[in-house]
Amino acid sequence: MVKFALASIALMAVSLPFSLADNCTPGIRYCGYNLLAKGDYLEQITEALSGANQPTDSQHVRQSFFVCTGGPGGEISFQRYCDNTCHDGGSGKNDWCN
Repeated sequence: MVKFALASIALMAVSLPFSLADNCTPGIRYCGYNLLAKGDYLEQITEALSGANQPTDSQHVRQSFFVCTGGPGGEISFQRYCDNTCHDGGSGKNDWCN
């Protein structure tokens, strides 16, 4: 019985990060900082920036603009770097750049 309880606890601990991560909504445009707040998007963001020949420093990660293309991993596509500020459009709405 104790082994079963420990196994159950271990399974919950392993699956917790996956249940907390949230995929982006297809068609919605996001600032990098909002994707990071949604879940584990750092790798996708840096790959999208690299693929567009953009720097991958913290400023570009957080202040770049992406569109969610969907898919099982909530894939994203780089749109542009926000020279001034990337703004939060609110839940379920597009973010936007100055």
